[in-house]
Parts: sequence; C-alpha cells; structure tokens
Amino acid sequence: MTIHSTSKASLPTPTLGLCAFIVGWDSMVVAPIAPTIMGDLDASNHIGSLLVSSYALAYFIFSPLFGALSDRIGRKTVLVFGLTVFSIGTLLTGLTTSWWPTVAMRCIAGIGGGMIMPSIFSLIGDNAPPESRGKAIGNVMAMLLASTVVGVPLGTYLSDITSWRWTFGIIAATGLAATAATVTTIPETKPSRDIASPPAKAVARMLKAALQTPVLLTTLGATFCWNAGLQTIFASIGNFYSLQLSLRERDIALVILGAGIASVAGSIIGGRFIRRIGIKILMTLTASGAALSVLTLVLTAPHTLPVVLAHIAWSFCIGVGQPALTTLVSELKPRIRGTALALNGSTQYSAMFFASLTGGVLAKSTGSYLLPGIVSALFAACTTIAIHVALRKASAFQED
Repeated sequence: MTIHSTSKASLPTPTLGLCAFIVGWDSMVVAPIAPTIMGDLDASNHIGSLLVSSYALAYFIFSPLFGALSDRIGRKTVLVFGLTVFSIGTLLTGLTTSWWPTVAMRCIAGIGGGMIMPSIFSLIGDNAPPESRGKAIGNVMAMLLASTVVGVPLGTYLSDITSWRWTFGIIAATGLAATAATVTTIPETKPSRDIASPPAKAVARMLKAALQTPVLLTTLGATFCWNAGLQTIFASIGNFYSLQLSLRERDIALVILGAGIASVAGSIIGGRFIRRIGIKILMTLTASGAALSVLTLVLTAPHTLPVVLAHIAWSFCIGVGQPALTTLVSELKPRIRGTALALNGSTQYSAMFFASLTGGVLAKSTGSYLLPGIVSALFAACTTIAIHVALRKASAFQED
C-alpha cells in the first residue's frame, strides 16, 4: 500500500520533533524518580523495574500492529490517536494512588508511544525527498535524544520541588499541546488502495510482507545489535561510575548530561552525512568508533578523565548511527514503510530489554564491567556486518 501525501515540502519537522521529545521524556524520566514513586506508593524495591519494563513491553507488542495500521488508514490518524492515548496514560500515571494501576498506566503510555514514533518516521519518509530525508530524521532523532538532556533533569527537578505526579502531569499537558499542533500543522495522508479489506486482514498482510523481506530482516538485525551494544553496559552506567570511579550522583549526572549533548550533536551530524558519504561508510566508521570507545571506557577505569572522554565519544557515535539505521529502514520497503519502522522500534526495545538483562547478569557474576564492555563492542562489530549484508541485498533504494 502506498501512502500519498499532500506535499513533500509541507511537513513541519519541528512538530514531529516535539512529538518525539515527549516520548523520550516520558520513557527516560522514570528511572531517576522511580525510588520516589515506589516510596510514595509503598511498593517494594525489587519490582521498581516494572515502571520501565511495562512501558517497553507494551511498545514492543503494539508498535508493529499500529505501524501496519498506519499503512492502511494514514499516518496522521494513527499519530493523533497515539498522542491522545499517550497523554491520557501519562496523565493517569500521575493520578494513580496504588502500585499496579500505576504499572497499568505505564502500559497505556507505552502503547501510545508505539503509535507515535513509527508514524513520525513514516511521515518523514513519505514527505521528505531522498536527498533531505536523512537530515530530517536526524533532526527528529536529535529531539528524541535531547529529552535526556533537557526533559529528564527538568522532570527530576519538578519531582524534587513539588511531586513526581506533577512531572507526569506536565508531560501529559505537553502531549496534548503536541496533539493540537499535529492536528493543525501535519498534512493529511491517505492510502491509495486496499481500503475495502478488513482491517485485521490488511494489517496481517502487511506484517507478513515485512517479515518475508530478507533485506528488512537483516537490517532489523543490525538495529538489534546496535541497540544491544548500547544497553549492555549503559543500563548499568550509574553503578559503573559509582563502583569503579567512586563518583557521586551529582557528578554522574554531569557526565551523563555531557554524553547526552554529544549524542544529540552526533544525531544532527549523522543525519547530514548520510547522503554525503553513504550509509555503509558512515556505519562502518561509527560502529568502529563505538566499539573502540566502549572498550576504552571499561579498560581505563578507574582513571576518570579517559573514561569520561570515552563515554562522550561513545555517545557521539551512537547518535551518529541511529538516524542512519532509521533512514535505511524507511527506504527499504516504501509500500509498508509504517510497518517496517514499527518493527524497527519493537526491535530496539527488545534489544534494550535483552541487553540490559545480559549486561547486569555479566557484571554481577564477574564482579567487573570488562565483559559487558567486550560484549558491547562485539555487538557494534556485528552491526557493521549486518549493514554490509543488507546493503548488498538491497543494492539500491528506489521509491515505488
């Protein structure tokens, strides 16, 4: 199914960037304020991870379904609906008074997030011409990453001076503002055919088409490796700095802030270089840099300066690579672009879940972060291999 837009020059990227920002803000702000939430709701510490995993699991399950639906009924419709569901789930998160309803509301917010992100990148793929598509995706990805630089500290500060409930309330209000901006500024997109098919049958056919496309599956493998390489050690980065370098929470926050800024810069730069040097060369250089940086990070501890510099370089490389992978997925199968990008998002979240669990087990069992660092570097190397295989299968990207 092909989606036709009104104009390739009319897509307001800032609106899409705002939508991406609030999704990143909502998903990332939970970690630093989780102890406060659990204390307020009288929940046990060992189940606190459910605040994150429930959101990720809902995103993982529902994103492909709504991505395929956007191929059938249009991107804007799914995006507006997703923003509404996301805002309601986030608002109700701040209004709940007991633990399990809070977890349920995180699931609802995750479903909304799973509708939003594939629709955003599909809209860019449908509207932006190939020569500027990578730049647009890089800019939106930078807004997503900027949520860790701006949104997370702001949300944590609000939680400290008022209540964690206000944090979610303000995110929800921003979500409603993004919904209004989407309704008024994003052009309508209409599917060109297959409207008469039953929704379930049409969605199932799109998912089947995506999963039977070898080049797409190979690219999703690259996405899995890329995100697993990040999360294998990043999920425990706070403990790493505390145990290996004896840094205080305030110092760790500053390091993560610097790394976040580097990732935003990398995303902007990466988006601009996709067409100049090609995805193959860009990802080869970026993956090599990520592997060397993360190895330097774990090998030079407990020396603070080289570790911090390696972390910043690593984050920059991750930022550069992310828009390249997303652009690649968006161009492989234009007829089912929403489905492909939704599967890409689900792959990211499955990699995060798998790698964070693996990295934690390895660090705990060995008493060191060296092995997680090596595994992270190996994942980066596997990303390069998968990209080369995918590009060899694709040979060229043509819009149908």
